[in-house]
Amino acid sequence: VVGLGNFGCCIFGELRRGGVEAVAVALSETEEFAADVRQHHALVVGDARMRATLHQAGVGSAAAVIAVTGDDAVNLSVGLATRQLSRAARTVVRLFDADFARKVERGLGLDGALSASAIAAPTFVAAALYEGVRDAFVIDGELVTLWDHDEPDAWVGLTPEQVAREFGEQILLRKPRHGGGRYV
Repeated sequence: VVGLGNFGCCIFGELRRGGVEAVAVALSETEEFAADVRQHHALVVGDARMRATLHQAGVGSAAAVIAVTGDDAVNLSVGLATRQLSRAARTVVRLFDADFARKVERGLGLDGALSASAIAAPTFVAAALYEGVRDAFVIDGELVTLWDHDEPDAWVGLTPEQVAREFGEQILLRKPRHGGGRYV
């Protein structure tokens, strides 16, 4: 992961929660959050746009490289350098401009060029419209929201298909009322 700002630190938190080993690349050991990340992950100091730094970080055996600095040009350079060094590693970069991100993803062969704002916007809208929203995204022009709430009395005893037909809500996951606590 290249970029140890707020976003990069959140990514490391998710990777750690998922049990994924990761390497941080920072320009200096004093970069924001470097000490926090170093507690759980390896830290390579250097410019990730440079092949030597990427090699030192293990790009040759990496499953993926994620570039999330605050600079689109740096993120794009890291993604392209990674693509040159390893066809096996997935390359995902953050770009602030959503239109540019779409063009880069299609035109330059990166696995993901994402705009954090474009990804977050549906969740903000959903949170404004519904209680308990955990996440949201758009598929084929439709806002899909993931939210937690207790089953309304009117739904008790209905199948997910009946809920969809009668109330217009599609249940993707549900946690049984009694036992297990696992989603089905």
